[in-house]
Amino acid sequence: MAQKRKPDQTKLILNAALDMAGKSGWSSLTIPAVAKKARLKPQTVAALFPDKWALLQGVLKNLDDDTTRDIKSRLSDSWRDNLFEIMMTRVDLAAPHKKAFASLPAAFRDEPKVLPRFARSFWRTMAHMLKTAQVPDSIFQPAYVAVFGVLYLSIIDTFLKDTTPDHAKTMA
Repeated sequence: MAQKRKPDQTKLILNAALDMAGKSGWSSLTIPAVAKKARLKPQTVAALFPDKWALLQGVLKNLDDDTTRDIKSRLSDSWRDNLFEIMMTRVDLAAPHKKAFASLPAAFRDEPKVLPRFARSFWRTMAHMLKTAQVPDSIFQPAYVAVFGVLYLSIIDTFLKDTTPDHAKTMA
């Protein structure tokens, strides 16, 4: 008889957090509630993610990893096309959890002290997206990463307001 494999606890936890944040907002998320939803002990969840902001960082890292994995086979010689493809892949991957992501601005307003915690990871994500898109080194400078970050946030704002099923407004 084959031994039953344990599901990946990290994925279970992150999916539970996204589901709960989509229903009641990121601000109301607690580790015990996520543990209950994931059918795990709170200590198990807290060992991997000590607070809801660590959960969010896990969600965002997962999004980065999934985007990188999904985009690799579709990269072309055009960094502009690649960048568009990367951004639309992120939108597609985030779409099932749109309500959870839409609740983040309110959560950051409620707890602004956590924003610096995300600045460094946001910068790394923006730089990683540009590097993955094969943006030439001559263009790839800190100012360009910052400008791209502002553009990306604008796209995310459009995505969060976009009610079209195919993300037509976001793609435009």
